[in-house]
Amino acid sequence: MVAIPEETIDIEARQEATSRNGLRFDGKSRRQRVSASGQGRHGIIKHLPTRCAAMSYTNAVGIASPPADSRYDSFTQSIHWLTLLAVAIAFGAGLVMEEMPRGPEKAQLVNLHTSIGVVLMALTAIRLSWRVAAPALQPTPGPQLLRLGAKVVHVALYLVLFAIPITGLLMMAAKGRAVEVFGLFTLPPLMPTDRALAHSLEDVHEVLANLLLCLVGVHTAAALLHRFVLRDSVLSRMLPVGAKTEAERR
Repeated sequence: MVAIPEETIDIEARQEATSRNGLRFDGKSRRQRVSASGQGRHGIIKHLPTRCAAMSYTNAVGIASPPADSRYDSFTQSIHWLTLLAVAIAFGAGLVMEEMPRGPEKAQLVNLHTSIGVVLMALTAIRLSWRVAAPALQPTPGPQLLRLGAKVVHVALYLVLFAIPITGLLMMAAKGRAVEVFGLFTLPPLMPTDRALAHSLEDVHEVLANLLLCLVGVHTAAALLHRFVLRDSVLSRMLPVGAKTEAERR
């Protein structure tokens, strides 16, 4: 009879035990295999600095270039909707006061109209300053011509939103009237009285107001086009948090 070494018997016994437990036996202990594969506790800790550095770099890149489906910040949204509200109030007051006879009621409405104009000019200046300071959102994918048209309309809106209050203030100054802003402070006339110039400025003011109405209409139609036809996130960017973007719905 051939004598079988005790070491061979011990190895075969361990192989049989590990086979019953559904484990593969390769001559190494579990701790040795985990350490060799680099997935043990010490292996993970060893690679943590490199992984954290990679994550930090990725986050930094994400902050520098926001995704196309991200929203405008709450301050930009607030300025946008306050501007729209101011335009609506000023335009409505302008239409009503044209039909009113001279009197204290009309004078109060004129003061409201001019006060809203001053606020509108201030909101536009704040919006432009914040636009320069805050990181811009990436443009959404779409036809190049449509994106170019959007830029043209935006520039025209900013110019008209400045031009309308300025012509209004100059018109009031040419009529020899000071502008009282909500009863808080008074803007003195910016030029000598000139009735002929006041009449011309009034015509320009009215033309600019009608142009603004057209630009707002085009801007609104484009937003609805993006929402219901192109189905992208352009409109959702400027809506309150309650409305989800396409990326959030996915």
